[in-house]
Amino acid sequence: MNESGFFAWGPAGKRTSVSVTFDNLGEACDINMGRWPAAQPFGNHYTATRVLPRLLAELDGLCVTYFIEAVNAGLYPAQLRALRDAGHEIGLHAWGHENWGRLTSGEQRSNLATSVAALRSIDVDPIGFRPPGGAIDANSLALLHENGFTYCSPVSGDAQIRLQQGMVVLPFAWRHVDAYLIDPDLAEFRAANGDHRTPASADEWEQTVNHAFDEAVNGRQHLTVIFHPYLFGADERLWQVLSRFLHRMRASDDVWLASCREIAEWAKPFLSDTAAASVVPPA
Repeated sequence: MNESGFFAWGPAGKRTSVSVTFDNLGEACDINMGRWPAAQPFGNHYTATRVLPRLLAELDGLCVTYFIEAVNAGLYPAQLRALRDAGHEIGLHAWGHENWGRLTSGEQRSNLATSVAALRSIDVDPIGFRPPGGAIDANSLALLHENGFTYCSPVSGDAQIRLQQGMVVLPFAWRHVDAYLIDPDLAEFRAANGDHRTPASADEWEQTVNHAFDEAVNGRQHLTVIFHPYLFGADERLWQVLSRFLHRMRASDDVWLASCREIAEWAKPFLSDTAAASVVPPA
């Protein structure tokens, strides 16, 4: 804790910590949402064949977390190994992007077992989970802990990192998710949350993430931002938003840019296992 009474983040004591994260690889989400043509074969999705190589080059020197559906262990094993070998963390995003909050406890248990086995078969051992749909409950957290996971990244109404059921919870907000704001197919979901049906533009998304970063710095809080390759890989304007945001992170002396795994491991010793516990970084 410094003279102003604020906390410092990470080994170097930065004003804020940021996790740049990515969700969805390949056609898994499209299949789950009914957007994949029935006659179209699997295994050649542009996010895996074209976007990921360019993204790895863009991320050179940075460490991010990519939450990936485990079905991709069979569809794109070389791409997952390339991501791992480049030093990035691979987290689990269910088997095929099933809406986690709508699964029964038995379905969740089966989904996790199948997913973990598939990823471990290609030497990827996930310890972090982001539930498709964003929702998580105490029973799911206990199940994740039972399966060797150490943290979870669900949606939450606040940014407080906490410890529940032995799991570090690294929350995100919908307004910090590009797909939530931009994808036309999520218009009704946005409206149900009290937001605009009309998709945001690239400029509006850039303003949102930059404002979120400014807020995190000023409030000395952690920020999780979520990018979706199926969006920025198909729109150069969105790619440039990502590129400029990464450049800003690199250029800032105030930020500890770290994977979710790094944040969770650093934070856990300062947390109490209660639903309302928040991060208490070292003095």
